[in-house]
Amino acid sequence: AAPTFQAASGGLTLASPQATTSGTSFNFTGIPAGTTIIVVHMGGISGSGTDSRLFQIQLGDGGGIETAGYQSQVTKVDNTSLSRTEVTDSIQMSTSSEIANTHHGQALITLANATTYTWTWQAHMGSSANHTYWSAGTKSLSAELTQLTFLTTHGGTDAGFVNISYM
Repeated sequence: AAPTFQAASGGLTLASPQATTSGTSFNFTGIPAGTTIIVVHMGGISGSGTDSRLFQIQLGDGGGIETAGYQSQVTKVDNTSLSRTEVTDSIQMSTSSEIANTHHGQALITLANATTYTWTWQAHMGSSANHTYWSAGTKSLSAELTQLTFLTTHGGTDAGFVNISYM
């Protein structure tokens, strides 16, 4: 039989943006029960340092942010090469030490299994150095998602913003 559709109730709720003009961790707490879709918005982010992991997202529940058990792969495309990195501690958004460049992107994180609190994502980010990143993966939490953190693994940020919307 053909699928049937229902009218959407409500819509996405947009949180307050956080300036990424200083610091290494930007937290979004109080994500309500029943949330099934989260979009992380990143605009004009740059910073200093040389760590090769740059920008990451970690998910959390009432017990805190979870730093293990991610199945995350990110692919970098530039003018001459293609590379892939796999990590288990986060949703990794980028892979090179081009931190001083400006980065923009978005991650779509969706609940795939409400019984096991399993989330999947697809994400993309571009940089002013003509690099593009794609990320995908999965993560099961210990309980219902209530928070997430956008973080940097280098010296910190000096420009831009990060925000989330959810429903």
